Parts: sequence; structure tokens; C-alpha cells
Amino acid sequence: MYKFLLTVIPTLRKGKNSNGYENCINLARIQFKTMYPASELQEYQLSAISNPEKFEINNFYCNSLV
Repeated sequence: MYKFLLTVIPTLRKGKNSNGYENCINLARIQFKTMYPASELQEYQLSAISNPEKFEINNFYCNSLV
């Protein structure tokens, strides 16, 4: 799941203030389903794609290792 967030967070951060941001979120959801067809987005993942500028991906990764 880290790979998914690593892929989409930078793109979402760039597009956060654009008119098509909702489309970006929907594309991220589709990408998740493509990468992980048997899984559902978890609450932290939804939070990350909805508010990417506040999501610290490096902290998330480090905490996942512990």
C-alpha cells in the first residue's frame, strides 16, 4: 500500500488547488483498485488522498516498519 501512496501523493499535492482535483482523487481510487483488486481503501489512505499536503509519507513508512 506504501507503493500506492508513494505514487499518488506527489501528483495530488500538485493538483490540490486545481478545478479538477476531484477527478484526481477519483483517478487515485481507480489506480488503487488496479494495483490492489482484492483490497478496499483504508481510512488513512482516504485521508491521505483527500488531504495530501498534510500526509507525511516518510513518517508513515517509518512507522509502518516499527
